[in-house]
Amino acid sequence: MAAKDHADPEKPLTFWDRGGPRRAVAWSFIVALAFVVVAYFPDLSHLYEKQSAVKNFLDGACAALALALAILELVHSGEANEHRKEQNRLTEKANDYRDEANRYRADANRLQEKTVGLQAQVHQLQEGIEKKLTQIRIYISVRLDQTLPQPVGLKSIRI
Repeated sequence: MAAKDHADPEKPLTFWDRGGPRRAVAWSFIVALAFVVVAYFPDLSHLYEKQSAVKNFLDGACAALALALAILELVHSGEANEHRKEQNRLTEKANDYRDEANRYRADANRLQEKTVGLQAQVHQLQEGIEKKLTQIRIYISVRLDQTLPQPVGLKSIRI
């Protein structure tokens, strides 16, 4: 069947994939049958009342058609149940993938928070290092000023 081979879910089903020809044949048969019944109703009515064989045949045909319709309905409902089962399985699989994606997002968020925290620590450590280096530079410049003799008449320049 063409509907089973339909691979692209984004592409809409064609007239043939949706069972259009079957519907067209079924409706045309029903319309033709209605015309035959309307046109030949009086003759059929007399034949039905006079011939018990025709009456029995039509009764049997109705019973056989009803049985065939019941069997086809059971087959159709079985196919529908299979499709529902497949849809439920695929929905469950999609939900599992969504759950997995949510876990990955949570891990990514946690790692991002950890990265931001570590970057803040690095920044604090760099500030601490700069403070210490500034203190060391000041200490060295003060020590140098104290140990070097001052020339007369020149003022020391401090930075």
